[in-house]
Order: sequence, then C-alpha cells, then structure tokens
Amino acid sequence: NILKKSIEELHERPKKMLLLGGKARAHRLKFINTILQLPNFEEDNFISTTSGTYFDKTLKKSVKILERKLDGFITDTKVLDKFAEPTQLGPTHLFYLESYLHTDSYFQIVTSTWFELHLERIEINEKHARPMYSLQPFIVYGEPNTLQAIKDMGYKTYSDWIDESYDSINDDRLRFEKVVALTASINAMSRTDLSAMMKDMLPTLLHNLRHHNKRVTELEIEHNLFNDITDTYSEQLNQ
Repeated sequence: NILKKSIEELHERPKKMLLLGGKARAHRLKFINTILQLPNFEEDNFISTTSGTYFDKTLKKSVKILERKLDGFITDTKVLDKFAEPTQLGPTHLFYLESYLHTDSYFQIVTSTWFELHLERIEINEKHARPMYSLQPFIVYGEPNTLQAIKDMGYKTYSDWIDESYDSINDDRLRFEKVVALTASINAMSRTDLSAMMKDMLPTLLHNLRHHNKRVTELEIEHNLFNDITDTYSEQLNQ
C-alpha cells in the first residue's frame, strides 16, 4: 500500500534509473562504460559496480571500470532473499537491498548474469524479480528472449511505454546497441514525463507484484509437499 501510494501521489524522484552492476563480468563492464558517456548519467542515476577490466574490441585496448558503491547493502547469508525468483530456494544473493534505491528511482536496469546468445539457456533469477517486488519497471541487459520468458511465466512487461524490441534480437552487437539506445532515451526524459509514465504503468506494476507473490506461495507449497513426500518414503525405505 505504501509503494502504491508513493506512485499514485508521485511528483518527482531523485534519480531516473537504478543500475546494479553486480560482479565485474566483461559484458557488464562494457555496458557501464558505454552508458557512463551519456549526458549527466552519473549525476542522474544510481550506479553500483565492482571494479574490473575488459578488452574493448572497438577501441582495441583494455578499459578499467572503477568500483562504485551505493548505500543500503547489508550482508546476511541466513535470510531468504525476499526479492528472489520463487524457483530459487534458500539464500540466493548475499546483498539485501534497502527500498530507497527503488523508491528513489523510476526504472531499474537489470544486468543479467549472461548476455551472449545461448540457444539452450535463459536464466531468470532474483535480479529480474527484485524490481517487480518494488513496483519498478525495468530494462533487461541480458540474453535475448528474456522478456518473453518472463511473460511466459505470467508477468507483464512494458512495451506499451518503451521499446522492448531489443529482446527479440539474437545478434549480440545489435541487441547491445538497442539497449544502450533505450537507456539513452530514458536518461533524456524529464522527471515530469517519467512520473506520468510510472503512474500510467501502475496497473501493470501491481499485476507483477501480485503474480510474483502468488507464484512464491504456490511454489513454496509445492516444494514443501515434495519434501514431505520424500521424507515419508525415505522413512519407509529405511525401516
């Protein structure tokens, strides 16, 4: 209710986007280095990344990205990450996020674990569920067809408001350019327009939150039932 009200009464948020870069993988570092060149990007957006170096094929040299930290991270390996995709059971992420990072920005840029096309892999995890839990729309910088996989699970995405055509592009270079262009377009928007867009998105954002909670409950029941059955048969076999 607090999150819903914060959008219904939204005037302006301090930052436009939230980018949680995660571990210093080459595809993430390349993306971060590219969008940092956008006008006022570092001033207008939340950015977190570990330091690392990648080889830029265009520049034909190594590029180093410095560490950028955000407040609000605490480490607790004993708690279940409340933002986890419900197919993941147990602590899925060592970083537990304070909500201000989400409520003080409009969009989240989800930097997936993988980026290159892989015909037998699309990984959906806590990174994609986290913004849904916080009523935040998101862009996926990751493998092609990730958004389609998310929609196949019953969630809704944001093609009514932004260009999501990047998701169907198998060519990694073209998909990279498309995601950068989309990021640039959101970065260029005024906070007034972003606030109006987010208010219009509210029914979709609420659908994703409710659907996520429903899936968590159903899969937890299924998981517990499986364990109960396994334990029962295990006891019988050991008699």
